[in-house]
Amino acid sequence: MAATHQALSAPASPIEKLPAELLERIHSYTVSDIRSPIWLSEECQRIFRWREQGERGLPTTSQHLQIRLVCRKFRDLAWRAFGEVLGETLFDLGSRDSIYHLHAVAEQQDLTPWVQKLTFTCNILYREFDDLNLLSPRALEEWDSVRQRERGWIPGALAEVRRLIVDRSPPWTEANSQPRVYAANMRKTLGALTNIEEVAYMWDEDLLPQRYKKVWELDSEMHSKAGGTGPEALSAHFGLTITFEALAAAGIRPKSLDIVVEMANFNHAFMYAASTSMSTISEEIETLASRDRYYPISAHRGIFNADPRIAITKTMFPLLRSLILDHDLIDIESNIPNSAWSDTPDLRHLTIIQGGDCKEHVRQWLKCCGRCLDSFRLCSNYPWDLGYIIDSNSQLELESLSPNGHSQHYRRRTRKL
Repeated sequence: MAATHQALSAPASPIEKLPAELLERIHSYTVSDIRSPIWLSEECQRIFRWREQGERGLPTTSQHLQIRLVCRKFRDLAWRAFGEVLGETLFDLGSRDSIYHLHAVAEQQDLTPWVQKLTFTCNILYREFDDLNLLSPRALEEWDSVRQRERGWIPGALAEVRRLIVDRSPPWTEANSQPRVYAANMRKTLGALTNIEEVAYMWDEDLLPQRYKKVWELDSEMHSKAGGTGPEALSAHFGLTITFEALAAAGIRPKSLDIVVEMANFNHAFMYAASTSMSTISEEIETLASRDRYYPISAHRGIFNADPRIAITKTMFPLLRSLILDHDLIDIESNIPNSAWSDTPDLRHLTIIQGGDCKEHVRQWLKCCGRCLDSFRLCSNYPWDLGYIIDSNSQLELESLSPNGHSQHYRRRTRKL
C-alpha cells in the first residue's frame, strides 16, 4: 500500500522548493501595480479604475490574486499580497454583498494581520430609470436581481436624506440614528482588523456602483445615466458618518486618512459624525487628504443649531505632518477665523490640488507652517502666481517645490539645526 501510494503521489514542483521568502517577494511583485479606485493623472484629471479596466484591460483586483491558484504553497504564502489587494478594494456600505465580504475577511485569521488599509464608499442608487423597458431581457433580469438583493439593506438612508432636504432637520444626531446603528453592527468586524494604518473614504458621481457592473456590460447606455448628485450624493455624507462612527467604536486609529468631504474652506470640512468619534480617529493621523467632492449640505447649515465642522488644527490632528487639500470649486468661504490659523499643525509636506481661487488661503498655510515645511507641491489647472505666494513668506524654508508635477530643488536659506 505504501509503495502504491508513493507511486501515485505527484512529485513536488521546482516552484514549491523555492524559499518562502522568495515566493512572498514574487507575490508582492505581482500586486505591486494595483491601482486605487480613483487616482490623479499628471494633468490633474481624475482617473477611474473601472474605466481603465474596461478600456485598457487593467487587471481587476481578483485577477491580481490568480497567482494563488498556481499551487498549494503559492496559496499558503499569498496572505500578505491578499492584504495589499484588499486595501485597494472598495467596500461599499450601500451594498449588502460588499459588506458581507468584509465580514468574511474579518473571520479569516490567516488574512487579518495583513490587512493594513481599508477603503470605503457609500454608493446608493435610488432612482428607477424611465427607460428600463428598453433594456435587453438579460440586462433587465440582472437589474431586478441586484435591486432585490439590496432591498431593505439600508432603508434608513433615503429617509434620513429626505428628512434633511424636506424637513430641514439636523441629520444623524440621535443616538439611535441609522448611521450609528450600522456603525455598531460593524464594530466587531472592524475590531478583528487590528493592524489598520490607512483608511480611505471615496465618492464621486462617476464612481459607479460595481454591483451593477453586469448591467453596464449588457447595456452601455446605462453608464451615462447612473451617476448623479441629489440623494445619491447626499448619501455620501451618510456613509462617511457610518465610517467614522464604526472606526471609533472599534478603536481604530489610522496613521493615514484619505477622505472625500464637503469643504467649507481650506481649513474646515462639514461632517456629521460625533465630535468624540472624530477626535478618537484623528489622534495618530500623520497624513491627511481632504478632497471636496460631493453635493453640499452646507446650503442647509444655517437651519441647524450647530455648525457641523471639523477644523484642520493641531488640536484635532496633533501628529499631522503631511496634508493634501484637493478642492476644485470657486464658491467657498473667503474668511477663515483667526483661531484656525493660530492652531495649524506642524506640517512637513503640503500638497494643493486644483485649489480654485484660493491663493490667499494657500499663502496663509505657507505662512503658518513657516520653518517646519519641507516641501510644497501644486497640481492645478488654475493660473497661480507662485512667485507672489512663495516670496511673500520670508520665513519659508522649502527644500523642494513641485509645481504641476515638475519637482525642483528650492531652498531660500540654510535651516539652522
